[in-house]
Amino acid sequence: NRFGAGMRPAEGYMGWERPISIFRCSYATVIQARGWLPAWIGGLVWFAEDDPKTSVYMPLYAGATKLPESVEIGTRAAFDRKAAWWAFDFVSNWANLRWNAMHKDIRERGDAIEKGFFDQQAEVEKKAVDLYQKDPAAARQFITDYTNTMVQKTVEEWWKFSDFLIVK
Repeated sequence: NRFGAGMRPAEGYMGWERPISIFRCSYATVIQARGWLPAWIGGLVWFAEDDPKTSVYMPLYAGATKLPESVEIGTRAAFDRKAAWWAFDFVSNWANLRWNAMHKDIRERGDAIEKGFFDQQAEVEKKAVDLYQKDPAAARQFITDYTNTMVQKTVEEWWKFSDFLIVK
């Protein structure tokens, strides 16, 4: 059963599996820890606001000294177009009304954004490492600027995408 009744503690199982992409998910992360790179660059969190199946994994480098205001503000008690979480939650809620009509568009748009991150990741990290070897502070600023630009660009794009879904 779900609570592991009848299981012996030595078996190490006291819970149940569930998918990460459920409607009440607040955020999801995939973490890369790459020891061959400086920690500021090798530590990377792929962060998705709200429900992962209707969100986009955005790169947050460990060396970033700040994040855009959009990911630092917001409450679930008040809709706010300035808050990143609401961009992704809105798309998720809207899609739940007619999943069959929207899920393909959502995955195509999300996959395209993520592919853009992956396609430029090696180049971004090479530049960051080169800067790090000359001037660690400059590398940290570069990583901060890149992280902030990508997050804010993604949030803005997701709001525009939500408008597209409304019209569709």
